[in-house]
Amino acid sequence: MDLSVSEAAQLLGVSRQRVLVLIADGELPARRVGDRWVLDSADVETRHRDRASTRPMAPRVAWGLVALVEGREAPWLRQDQRSRLRRRLRQRPSLERIASWTRRRNKVLWLRGHPAALPRLLTVPGAVPTGASADETDLVDLRRVEIYLPEDQAPDVIAALALRQADRGTANAVVKIPQGLWPFDQGPGPLALALDLWEAGDERSRRSAHRIYGDILLADPEGTEP
Repeated sequence: MDLSVSEAAQLLGVSRQRVLVLIADGELPARRVGDRWVLDSADVETRHRDRASTRPMAPRVAWGLVALVEGREAPWLRQDQRSRLRRRLRQRPSLERIASWTRRRNKVLWLRGHPAALPRLLTVPGAVPTGASADETDLVDLRRVEIYLPEDQAPDVIAALALRQADRGTANAVVKIPQGLWPFDQGPGPLALALDLWEAGDERSRRSAHRIYGDILLADPEGTEP
């Protein structure tokens, strides 16, 4: 059965504009009929079911999933939580699905500062470079820095470097604050890095994210084995 954009929006519980964005991004199939979009009800219902299965995890559970994929134990999880996560991972979920599950793992601050402040931000004690700023990638972008900081440290660092809140399009510094716990002994593991690259949104970063995640699946670390 065919649905209009408005009917699809009502079924999904989102705005009409959000449906148009999903169509433009290729996330929701649609076809043109004259000057309007028409959607198949089966595609809309599939999207609705998928949304129910990609509800975000609590931050500590999300970081536990990241740890298990990276072959670590995640000792902060209960045994039943660990077992449930491993059942999910045995299905070899896509990186997009994991990104949806774990999207509440960080508080993200989009900031702007003087270009001279950017290299200083990378060398702040306790800072963990990620995304295009991580040594493990070849996506060098000196115009923007992306790091993790502990929550109690972030306000002082931001003030000391005179960083100001900005929108995503104009930010040249991204500070990610893990929620629930500090999950790093050293730098970000491969899945944390892949997720940060995926969330950057540009095509080059997402290609790198898929390459890293593909390597993880080939290695088949503990937590993804059947």
